[in-house]
Amino acid sequence: MNPRSTIDAVLAGDHARFTDLVRHFDAPVRRIVSREMRDPHALEEVVQEIWCRTFRQLARLQDVTRLEAWIGRIARNCVTDHFRDQRRRQRFVPLEDDAARPNRIEWVWDLVDRLDPSLRDVLSWRYREHLSYAEIGERAGVPVSTVRGRLFMAREALREHIERERGEA
Repeated sequence: MNPRSTIDAVLAGDHARFTDLVRHFDAPVRRIVSREMRDPHALEEVVQEIWCRTFRQLARLQDVTRLEAWIGRIARNCVTDHFRDQRRRQRFVPLEDDAARPNRIEWVWDLVDRLDPSLRDVLSWRYREHLSYAEIGERAGVPVSTVRGRLFMAREALREHIERERGEA
């Protein structure tokens, strides 16, 4: 496989040629991921995300001679993102008695629904749909840095709403 001609073909619209890159680099990608992950289902999800990101970012590759290292960096970032997302989800798992009383959790979402739509949407996409920052960015048509900023502002606005609610109660 000639990486330069394959990449040029993919960028020119011959997306089927991307499978050549996947076939050529799949084993090294799986080695990177399997060093950190033991769950075969999670491993497959992360590998899938690696190839999605690689495809979306292929035009950004500046030095084809560094292709394997570039894909390796994407792989390591995806593994890190997976574990970060897993930790975040664990923090938001409702307690057993909260699950039995859904109204106890729903009041937070009622407050979220009062936020500005751009803030409400990023919170919903992140914590209801469990989308990654990159997925939110794609959906909103903004860069990941903007997603981070909007999530920060949304959490701050939600915190202010919660404090106001507690003060009124």
